[in-house]
Amino acid sequence: IFIVTLLGTSANGCVASVSHPVIVKTTPVANFTIVPEAECQPLTVQFTNNSTNADFYYWDFGDGNVSGIFSPSHTYSTSGNFTAKLYVENANGCADSIEQIITVHSSLPVAEYSYTNTNSCDIPVTANFTNISTGAIDYSWDFGNGNMSPLTNPVVTYTSPGTYNVELIATNLYGCKDTIVHTIHIYQAPTANFTLPVDTICVGEPVLFNSSSVFANSVIWDFGNGTTYNGTSVSYSFDTPGIFPITIMAYGDGGCADTLSVDTPIVVNSAPTAGFIFSNIQNTDQSSGIIEFMNTSTNADWYYWNFGDGNNSTEVNTIEHYNSFGEFDVTLIATNVYGCVDTAFQKIEVGFFYGLYIPNALNPGNSNFEVANFIPKGVGLKSFELLIYDNWGNLIWSTTALDKNGRPTEYWDGTYNGKPVQQDAYVWKATATFLNESVWEGKEYLNGKSRRSGTLTIIR
Repeated sequence: IFIVTLLGTSANGCVASVSHPVIVKTTPVANFTIVPEAECQPLTVQFTNNSTNADFYYWDFGDGNVSGIFSPSHTYSTSGNFTAKLYVENANGCADSIEQIITVHSSLPVAEYSYTNTNSCDIPVTANFTNISTGAIDYSWDFGNGNMSPLTNPVVTYTSPGTYNVELIATNLYGCKDTIVHTIHIYQAPTANFTLPVDTICVGEPVLFNSSSVFANSVIWDFGNGTTYNGTSVSYSFDTPGIFPITIMAYGDGGCADTLSVDTPIVVNSAPTAGFIFSNIQNTDQSSGIIEFMNTSTNADWYYWNFGDGNNSTEVNTIEHYNSFGEFDVTLIATNVYGCVDTAFQKIEVGFFYGLYIPNALNPGNSNFEVANFIPKGVGLKSFELLIYDNWGNLIWSTTALDKNGRPTEYWDGTYNGKPVQQDAYVWKATATFLNESVWEGKEYLNGKSRRSGTLTIIR
């Protein structure tokens, strides 16, 4: 506020004065910056208000749009030169303004490219990029592997498998930019590998094939006979003899594949077929426990029989005398010159048979157990009693013991009360019935008669 005084002096020297205040208000200063000042449409400009001493703001963007925001952002959607103005005013009513020219170019570049590469499964992979951008004069490439290039049509080599985002930035003469990104896949090729578990097998013999391939998602086996299987671990048996090359095909990401055939094919030898039939050999009046086995095996050279009663045989056709009746599990193992084996199993039925035999002499101390002891033998007995007497009628040994098959289980060793009896003839008496309720008629002698008693001679 300034006080302005006017002094007036008359001719006679008299003075008069008058004073008035003059108020000078603060003037605002309009100012702003823009980023960017020129580019292609659509162009978004950030206005930064740098005005001072102002309280009110008014923007005219020059394209028909206005704003009262302190530092606005505005997008120009059409091309041309636009005069952006900022009007400022303070509380005193003082005002100021400023304007700047914004240039919006009409054409944008369009970034685009194509590429070709060598086998993406065969590292290193060389990729050739063809730039098909439009409206651009400058290019910037980022290949996603740490390499960059300003070339129009660059070539790059990828040395490691992976997924790479390749970016191309295209710039026109006005500095306008466009960006395109494509993904390139470089795959790790699988390596097919396996070890032949055996080089010689038999028809029908299962063999486990295990793949040791790496970087493989799936594995297909070709067994050289028109049969293929899918799986890392496959159990397979050949149904015909021959020589078969084994091939493995390993597949990885991106369809990458590798194939391996072993140098030595697998030899499949013919296998025998084991089989047999059997029949009971009949006595004149009853089954005897004798079974005849007829070998029906084919393509075999050696045989092993297990009759299920503890006995075995290596004959081609054989006869087994069972000492008990009932069911028995019989096994025949057939082997050929290649070492191939087949096994046949049958459950046979040995028909019921019965009988009782009483010996008439023993020689204690003989090396043959059967000769050194008095051993009654029988089968199919339901009840049984055997008594031995000396010459004075004294009972010196007896037995009634039978096993589950009706066989006597005890024998006499020629002693009485723990002492050997003297060499002499002794008398035995026996009674027995069989499981079929028949009664033992006795021991048959040379005269054709059967007796339930007889003599026993001890020889020392």
